Amino acid sequence: LGALGAADGAMRASDIARAIGLGTSTTGRLLATLESLEYVRRDPESQGYSVGRAVLELASQGLNHNPVHRESRAAAQELAHRIGLTANVGVQDDAACIYLCHFEGSLAPKSHTMIGMRQPLHASALGKALMLDLSQAEREALLGADLA
Repeated sequence: LGALGAADGAMRASDIARAIGLGTSTTGRLLATLESLEYVRRDPESQGYSVGRAVLELASQGLNHNPVHRESRAAAQELAHRIGLTANVGVQDDAACIYLCHFEGSLAPKSHTMIGMRQPLHASALGKALMLDLSQAEREALLGADLA
């Protein structure tokens, strides 16, 4: 599922097997199971696999069960509307930030922020904001001394 999510389009079973480091027959069996559960879908013409409906449903359920998302969504949406700029909500996950909400105001340049996207804390304004209360030593312990 991770390989499919990272791909630009549908992938053949052999490409998925190569990407995840499993044999083609093992990958084929896993894909057949995932297809029967609708976590992946296979195009009948190209035989390419892509993320299925069940993944979207599961992700939506997980997002809606997240208390930060539930409590912040309306406020972030209203803020973006009122100021005309982008409002994002995210949470820290180790040394990364996971985006939970993204709203664009009428003046905002179009953004490529996706709900569920992970970014290193040091590589985004939201991630840096999440680290504001950390000391220099705590930041270095979290991020390491050398940043990409």
